[in-house]
Order: sequence, then C-alpha cells, then structure tokens
Amino acid sequence: MAKEPGISVLTGDDAAQYIRDVAGTIDAGTVKGLLRAATHAEGELKSDISSSFSQGGTGQLSRNPKATLLQSRGRIKSAGAFLDLVYADIQDRGGVIYPKPGNKWLRFKGSRGWATVASVTIKGKGYVARAAKAAAPGVNQIMGREIGISISRPKMPKKK
Repeated sequence: MAKEPGISVLTGDDAAQYIRDVAGTIDAGTVKGLLRAATHAEGELKSDISSSFSQGGTGQLSRNPKATLLQSRGRIKSAGAFLDLVYADIQDRGGVIYPKPGNKWLRFKGSRGWATVASVTIKGKGYVARAAKAAAPGVNQIMGREIGISISRPKMPKKK
C-alpha cells in the first residue's frame, strides 16, 4: 500500500513525544489566550463602569478590575477580570446597606450636609453583565486565534 504524500507515520517514542509537544504547545497557547481574553474583558469592565456613573466619579471602582489567571493544582483553570473592592458587588447588583453591628445609623456626608439613616437602598448598575456581553465576541476571537496558532505550531518529526 502506497503512502499518501504529506502523511507521516509515527510509532513508539516518536509518537509519544509528538503528542507531548502538541499538548504542551496547546497548554501554553491556551494560557496565553486566557490572559489576553481576560485583559480584553478587563478593558470592557473598566469602560462600562466609567460609563455607568453619570457623575463620572467612579474613583477606585473603575481602576480596580484586574485580569487574572486562576490555577487549580498547578494548572491554569480559567481567567477573568475581577473586582476585589468590598462595595463592587452591591454597586453592580444593588441591595440594602445597613449599619455595622452595634451602630443604629448610617452617616453620610452629602452636598446638603450630613445625613443619618437606618439603611440605604442602592439600585444596581449592572455593569458586570453588560461588560461580559460586550467582551464575549472578542474573547471568542482571541481564544480561537491563540488555540489555532498553538495547534499549527508542532511539526511532525522526520522519520528516521
């Protein structure tokens, strides 16, 4: 039976090494893609936070999102853009703020002097969901490109 042009047959150690090379290259490409995709998502999140507040005074909230790779037992598991401010979730989803235990009142300094209230209800801005939706096409494109590049890199070893 004649071999088709361009097809190599690998066996034994050569085949095992090729499979390890492909897996390593795909892992590296996936990590690179995840970080690039997370950085893209970070930019979308920062942009949406900035546009969600009409006063423009988002302060630390718009500067806080960070692209992060998450590890599980030494291997990269996933990546994303994360906010680590204690008030980020309530700003995004909304909710009621109560005084700390032992205090009866919340005190705020506003444009009209100091305000004292038992609780405050915050309407959520929804910036996380909007940013995720806006980032999705770019994330898919980035991951597809990086994994495609990774798959095309390993070269079949020459048969000896």
